Amino acid sequence: SLKQLYINETKEKIPTLKEVLELVDGQVPLIIELKVYEHTGELESEVMKILQGYEGDYTIQSFNPFTLKWFRKHYPAVILGLLVTRDFSDTTLNPLKQKLLENMTFIPVIRPDYIGLDIDTYSKVQLSIIKHFTFNNIVFWTVRTKEQMRTAKRLGANIIFENIKP
Repeated sequence: SLKQLYINETKEKIPTLKEVLELVDGQVPLIIELKVYEHTGELESEVMKILQGYEGDYTIQSFNPFTLKWFRKHYPAVILGLLVTRDFSDTTLNPLKQKLLENMTFIPVIRPDYIGLDIDTYSKVQLSIIKHFTFNNIVFWTVRTKEQMRTAKRLGANIIFENIKP
């Protein structure tokens, strides 16, 4: 179990979602990313059981369009973010599925509140698709340089960043 693992050579253990919610206690908004490879609805359902009654603001984001479609159907008020990349080097997805995900084919079905776009691989085509569907709410990930910050600002996007002071 993850509870037995330590975080990056420290004495800190990996907290559960419930422990994170208790610690944060609505003080700051949370981004909850679900990594779902085989969508069954089980993980999504368990996450929502834990989130029931949580008073703080949060969003759920995922690369998996079926996960987000499940949330849109069962919990339409939840703020959803579709994560998008053009780098599929760490997956075994076939080229057709890669193109479907890269071109955000599922936007009309999911109706995400924002698109989480890979700042290292985004294309002008992706930006025009987002504008076409009027989902101009873009959050670039993962911003690591001042130049990437300037790009995000120029495009009117928010950022998820690391190792840089925004």
